[in-house]
Amino acid sequence: MAVGLASSGHSTLDEEARAEVDVLNSRLEKTTQLTKKIQSCLGRLDATGKSVRDVTGPLNGETRRLQTLGNNIDSVLAAIDRLRQPADSKNDEEQIIRVGPDKAGLPNYLASIKRLTKSLTDMQASNLRANQQTMTDLARLIKSGNTQLENHFDKLLRAETPRSIEPLHYITKDKPFPVLSQDKIARLGLVYSYVSGSQQQGGQESPVARIYAEIRGPYLSLSLANLAAASVNTAKKKNADAIYRAGTNGIGTYAQAMEGLFLAEYDNVCSIFTREDWGIVFQSTCQAALAELARTLRELNAHIKTHLHTDCYLAYEVTEILSTLSGKLDTRT
Repeated sequence: MAVGLASSGHSTLDEEARAEVDVLNSRLEKTTQLTKKIQSCLGRLDATGKSVRDVTGPLNGETRRLQTLGNNIDSVLAAIDRLRQPADSKNDEEQIIRVGPDKAGLPNYLASIKRLTKSLTDMQASNLRANQQTMTDLARLIKSGNTQLENHFDKLLRAETPRSIEPLHYITKDKPFPVLSQDKIARLGLVYSYVSGSQQQGGQESPVARIYAEIRGPYLSLSLANLAAASVNTAKKKNADAIYRAGTNGIGTYAQAMEGLFLAEYDNVCSIFTREDWGIVFQSTCQAALAELARTLRELNAHIKTHLHTDCYLAYEVTEILSTLSGKLDTRT
């Protein structure tokens, strides 16, 4: 009986074990099938991804080309806008040039000419046939502007320059010889700076330097004219046999006046012009006065030769005075 029970118990356990095995096998089979389905899906996804990559590759390249084309178009439009700006602003600049530096204001006028010059340079660099008329108009405005600046320089300087002064007034009262006012010097300097920077002179004198010498040169020579004449007149004697007495000739005062006027003029030149132009402008300005001095010395020399027995000391005096004058001017100019 016990054996029967044992056999029955073992049979029940075997059946339960087989049942569990069957369940496990069933689940394993389902897992295997699921794995196969997943692998199949992954395969299809991979194939789909490859197809997408095959399609999007050319699209990405085309997109980049379109972006490059868009950027190029933007650059062309920007360039066109830059080229149109000079034509668009030409009327505004022309109005400033037309009214001149007096009414427009010198800084504003100079800024307008600089803008026109830059626009012309940019358009010349573009070398577009469509810009030819605009470039011609800009060149005409710039030329007109430069001419008006030279006229403005002339007007300012003439207004500040008297026909002549009386040097004895400054010598006898020990007063400094007059120079140009700081306001006029500043304005004249602005005009000169622009003109010298914008025009290639090729080593020649600039237009405003020439204007300066043409205006200030006569002022110097006329201011010294009376003293030059006095130097000759005081050499003449009522008594032909009278011995020359030192200091009685006007050459000393003449030289003193020339020194004062020349040094004051050199200060003006240095305040307006750049260092490389000081020498040529100063020399040009003083040329007429120096020519008058040379003429005066020739007349004195002729007089001394005629009256050598009485006026030989005058020759020594003239030589000493002019040597001193030359040394002072060389040192300070």
